[in-house]
Amino acid sequence: MNFGRRNRGLASISKSKMASSSSSSSSSSSSSSVADADADADAGGRREANGRAQQRDREERSREVEGGAFLLSSLLSLRVSILTNDGRNVIGKLRGFDKNTNIILESAHERVYHPDAAMEQLPLGLYVIRGDNIAVVGKLDEALDNALDADSVRGWPVPPVMY
Repeated sequence: MNFGRRNRGLASISKSKMASSSSSSSSSSSSSSVADADADADAGGRREANGRAQQRDREERSREVEGGAFLLSSLLSLRVSILTNDGRNVIGKLRGFDKNTNIILESAHERVYHPDAAMEQLPLGLYVIRGDNIAVVGKLDEALDNALDADSVRGWPVPPVMY
């Protein structure tokens, strides 16, 4: 490996470009000073416009995050049903969440469905679900859930999400 030769070649190329640009710029320095001032003013205006566009983008992104947080915050202290990417159905009272949609459930239980046997409810207690494993979060209809006869429910397990 000969890194020294490669680096010297780049240095000589950049020096020759700098020499040619400095010789051409010295001959037209008086006419270019007015053009430079105009270009600086245009660049300043473009910078301001870019700054305003970036500020609008940041505000839109924060509104999107606030909108998602608003939806989850409206479900705080309510019973929710969460479907995970690996096909589990977890039910519990939503106690908290963060910006990564990590969710904390209280009095949680997992519902396991079988085609030949009754639905099982596995108690989990206080449970944290990682945000990147969550597919769907929804409010649980209390009246419908209470009317559900767990012994008569049969079904195939929910298949995992395939990317």
